Amino acid sequence: MTWLAPKSDKDAVAQMIIGALMLVALLIEVLV
Repeated sequence: MTWLAPKSDKDAVAQMIIGALMLVALLIEVLV
């Protein structure tokens, strides 16, 4: 997956949040 260069701090934070949510979803799928 390739991230586009963030235009602003908000975009960078949003990308971090999306990435974190995807990691959590993967962990839940593995653990459950």
